[in-house]
Amino acid sequence: MLKTDYTIWREEEYKELSKLSIYGKVLDLGGSKNSGYHQLIKGKHEIITVNINPDYGCDLIFNIEKKFPIPDKQYDKENFPRKKF
Repeated sequence: MLKTDYTIWREEEYKELSKLSIYGKVLDLGGSKNSGYHQLIKGKHEIITVNINPDYGCDLIFNIEKKFPIPDKQYDKENFPRKKF
C-alpha cells in the first residue's frame, strides 16, 4: 500500500499509476500538483495540470467543459489513462 489514509479506490489507482511510463508533455485534466501521484509515474515527462479551482494547486485554470484556451497540438498526451477497477 502506498498510503493508509487513502480509500481502496485511490490505493488501486495509485498502484496502476506507479506502473506507467509516460514520455513527453502531458496535460492532466482535473489534476493537482498537491496530490503526489505525478511522482509515481515513470518516464521522462512534463506534466501540466488543469483545474477549474485554483485551490487545488494547478498550472492552468479553466473549465474543461468549454473550449480550451491553449493552442492545438501543444501536448503529447492528454490526461492519464484511468483503469476501471
